[in-house]
Amino acid sequence: MILRDALRSLQKDFSKAFFYWLIFVLTTMFIYLFYNIAMSDPSVDPIRNPSSTITYVMILVVILCSVDILFANDFYVKLKGKDLAVRLICGGRFTQIAGFLLAQTMLLLVLAVPLGIILSNCLLPLVNAMMSSVDQSFAVSSHPEAMLNATVILLYVVFWIILLNMSFAYRNAVGLLMNPSSITSASEDSPFGTNLVPKKAKQIFWIAVFLVPILLIYWNRSLAILVSLIGMVGLNGCLSDVVAPWISQQVSGRLMKDPDRMAAAGFARRDLRVLKNNIFLFEAGAIILVSMLVDSIGSMAEGMTIFISYLVMACLQALAMMFKFGTEISGRRRLFLTLNHIGFIQKDQKKIIHQEIFYVYGFVIGVTLLYILNILLAYTLAGDLTAGTSAFLLAGALLPLLICAGLNLLLYRKAVFPKEREARMHAD
Repeated sequence: MILRDALRSLQKDFSKAFFYWLIFVLTTMFIYLFYNIAMSDPSVDPIRNPSSTITYVMILVVILCSVDILFANDFYVKLKGKDLAVRLICGGRFTQIAGFLLAQTMLLLVLAVPLGIILSNCLLPLVNAMMSSVDQSFAVSSHPEAMLNATVILLYVVFWIILLNMSFAYRNAVGLLMNPSSITSASEDSPFGTNLVPKKAKQIFWIAVFLVPILLIYWNRSLAILVSLIGMVGLNGCLSDVVAPWISQQVSGRLMKDPDRMAAAGFARRDLRVLKNNIFLFEAGAIILVSMLVDSIGSMAEGMTIFISYLVMACLQALAMMFKFGTEISGRRRLFLTLNHIGFIQKDQKKIIHQEIFYVYGFVIGVTLLYILNILLAYTLAGDLTAGTSAFLLAGALLPLLICAGLNLLLYRKAVFPKEREARMHAD
């Protein structure tokens, strides 16, 4: 019964299930490929040699993959709130709700793991071709142990998904599940009196913490990871104390003459606050892996592992941002209905959506260019990287953001204008 309901629910919400499944496919492909590369070099043993670079990369990768899957699960489960509420009203227990969600998760996982392994094996010749151009003696082969390790990590993540789903069903009442948009965020006012610090002083401080590390990268490249992470802390401060107040000032000032841009800027202010942690994870993960890649140029196994980690992590972190953004915009329909009531026609509303997506992803791309480009430029000027490699690495971080921006735009329009989709279906 639960299995049949799970299949029916997956078919009904195919687009949401597809992106959730895609995260599983990419995670499986990456972890399996990761272990195959590590196990192909006898000198690399992330289990028995915990001090190796591969071990640190493995820990970082497992943490980031876990976080990404949890963001995808949050996006998938919250959009099923009404379905879960109906089951609770009809007498379903919390354990049955969790079992229903578990059945869907396991079905998607079973469908994703084989494809992820097949794609990983298909990439092995490409990886070997890239390695042979530098070192003819090193080759990556498929290892059965890699499949076991990848499965163990995925099961570990699924275990936490089960706990989170049970917690979600237990904590949320039926009324809240029926109307997810009624969830409110906690106030961000500081309880420790930091508001006593002058606003201008805080803004100058956070801007300095964000920008000064870029200069320090050129001064000492070996400090790139440390100073860049400090810069990301500055970014978080800038989002709260510089960017949000500046947007508020624009909304109440010159943008009042342009209602479309004013509405888009107001939505973008909320989006950046919601996506703050995702932006930090994306930028910090890319910065750490780029810096580690340059430091491991002498080792083929380490270099290729980190190189692939960087490319796949950029994709996964961008998808995680897309899922978080998708969760936020799923409740925007009522706000756009309000805009419709006060005179914004559908053409204006679509313009607002396009501008909002442009503002949010433009900001993220701008920060990525500011930090990743300067790190790569510092290494290129020092002769550690070629210009072509630096351009490829920069594109590896920007392309996933551009693709996810397009996907978020489609999800946004689908959430706000469902009747438009129904009209197209009837027309077909």
